Parts: sequence; C-alpha cells; structure tokens
Amino acid sequence: IMHCSQLLNETFVSIEKFEVYKTLANGDHEKINSNWHKDGDLLSSFKILIYLNDVDDNNGALKLLSYDGNEVSLSGKSGTAIFFRAAKLNHSGSVPKKSDRWCLNYKIYPKILLSNKILNKPFNYIRRYNLFLNY
Repeated sequence: IMHCSQLLNETFVSIEKFEVYKTLANGDHEKINSNWHKDGDLLSSFKILIYLNDVDDNNGALKLLSYDGNEVSLSGKSGTAIFFRAAKLNHSGSVPKKSDRWCLNYKIYPKILLSNKILNKPFNYIRRYNLFLNY
C-alpha cells in the first residue's frame, strides 16, 4: 500500500489547501456555500471532501448540479470521500437541520513541472510553455 504523500510525490499534483470546517445547524440559508456556485480555482484542479460525521439531507449533504440540470445529493457515513472538479461543477452545501456537519476539504492543483526542455530557451518560449503538462 502506497502512503498518500508518496503517491502525491510520484504524480503531478499537489495539495494547495487543507482545512477542517464545521457547518452549523442553525438554519442560516444565507451561507455562501449553501448557494449554487463554482469555486474560483484552476479548471484542472479538483476538491476532495471527506465527511467527518454521518451526513444526509438533514445535516449538510453536498449537492451537485449535473450537466443535464439534475440535482444530486451526496449523503454518506463518516469517512466518505467525494472527489469533484469544484471549478467546473455547480455545487452547494445543504443547510444542516439536525446537527452540525464536520468535514475535511483538500484542494488539489497540478504541480508546476520543471523540464530540461525549457532550459536555455528565450523568455518568450518559457512564457508560452505550459508548465502544468508533462511533455
């Protein structure tokens, strides 16, 4: 079994943000994450959301708006992990009614790759080169 940090070192991604957060069960429908939105991250990034308590429609299930316009509610037991492209997919956190929701949130970005292909090249070449792709 490969350790998570070893896996990240051998791939072309990096963790750009890691946070633990709690969404209160206070009926506040004005929370920024309870409205449909897309995150303002790189389009090639993705988010990993891990529930730290059992989550359903009554306590903060993540909701996704599918490309065909259907609403999908993602319930799960504590430890459930959800991977999605938060910058491309409309999503919202439902407002917890019964109990607070605790979760871990990871934002995963592509790593900037250094390549010997860009060494000794003119500056304009380097600016045009996509550092996020492995050529």
